[in-house]
Amino acid sequence: MANRFSPTNAAFTTFKKSISKSFVLDGICTEEIIARITNLKNLHLRTGIDGISASFSKLAKGTVVSIRAALFNRV
Repeated sequence: MANRFSPTNAAFTTFKKSISKSFVLDGICTEEIIARITNLKNLHLRTGIDGISASFSKLAKGTVVSIRAALFNRV
C-alpha cells in the first residue's frame, strides 16, 4: 500500500508538476511596500506580531523597504 503513495507514482508526479506551475506568486515591489506602510493607521501603543509599531514602520520605511522587499520576495 505504501508504494501507491510514493513520489515515483506517475499520477502523483504529474499532479505535483501541475501544482508547482499553477501556484505562482508575483513579487512585491518597493513602491507597493511603501504605499502599504504609508496607509497604516497610527496606533502608537499597538504593535504587530513582530513588535514593531505602525509609527515606527512609517519613520523607518525608507531605510528598511529594500530589506522587506527582499524578505517578501524570497523564494
